Amino acid sequence: TSKISEDQIFYCNQRGLGQEEAVGLIVNGYVKEVVNKLPMEFAVEAQKLLQISLEGSVG
Repeated sequence: TSKISEDQIFYCNQRGLGQEEAVGLIVNGYVKEVVNKLPMEFAVEAQKLLQISLEGSVG
């Protein structure tokens, strides 16, 4: 794991995404591979928990 780079955020911002939206997209991109290997009921819960933890985390 690593910190989200300024370049990644800048790239997303240049394509019309807000800061929070960009962070969510980047984090979900990394997490998706792991979540997809979980049983469906756990994957859904993990995705919900991730969304909750990301809400308001930028700023």
